[in-house]
Amino acid sequence: LAFFLLYMVRQRLRWMEGLKTKIWMIKRKVELTSFLAGGFIIGNEEKAQRTRHEIYRWLMAAFFFSSSARSTHLSQYSVSDLLHAGILSEDELNILVRCMKGPGQTNQRERLSLEEALQTGREIRSVQEAEKKVECLRQVDSCCRARDRLLWWVQVRILAACNEKILEKEHKK
Repeated sequence: LAFFLLYMVRQRLRWMEGLKTKIWMIKRKVELTSFLAGGFIIGNEEKAQRTRHEIYRWLMAAFFFSSSARSTHLSQYSVSDLLHAGILSEDELNILVRCMKGPGQTNQRERLSLEEALQTGREIRSVQEAEKKVECLRQVDSCCRARDRLLWWVQVRILAACNEKILEKEHKK
């Protein structure tokens, strides 16, 4: 029994270490992108500072949306909290809210996704659990749409910085 308990504890510790490693890797990529954007977008004029600031804000918001659907701590915060924190402007918030709603979902599609969840989910034991699972998948999908929109904004802003001669073309990649 002691060996079994030791084995289970080691399994949990490996899982926890793997999760921490994945989170650090994602965080490192976001920080690296921020440092690169700050290093290559040079100048103290207002255009360059505004460009850096917009890229940083959008990267932080994208990081929030990447993690919020799967984190119980971040799921406490809503999109409007990003507005209050100064990460998004009101216009950006309105665009993201519309983007998160996605294309119109019909009742037939909702029924199909519920039936799919009931058929494919082995761990689902009731309709209530299936509905929770479908709602979780919808939340993940809407957060992914918002994240993708923000990253697209970053890409467009970098291209605009090249056109405005704030960023040299060889540093764009």
